[in-house]
Amino acid sequence: MTIEKNQTTTKDAKQKVPKYSFVQNKEVRALLQQASDMMQQDSDRAKIWFETKMDVFGGETPMQHARTEKGAREVEDLIGRIRNGVFS
Repeated sequence: MTIEKNQTTTKDAKQKVPKYSFVQNKEVRALLQQASDMMQQDSDRAKIWFETKMDVFGGETPMQHARTEKGAREVEDLIGRIRNGVFS
């Protein structure tokens, strides 16, 4: 299942910001919670991690990579490997 994103423009910044569907927002919130747990409940660090480009995702951020169900599972898998000390 692929969830499409729409582009919307903010009034202040005049930049395109992705607008995700409700289902995807729910998934992103769950991934952010997992990242926060990984960062010992530090939501600020989790948000920074979630918005940092990573080679493992082809230069995308975890947020960008999680646009598809497959990508979201890959982000979730990476969080699990980090939490369990699995190096890859």
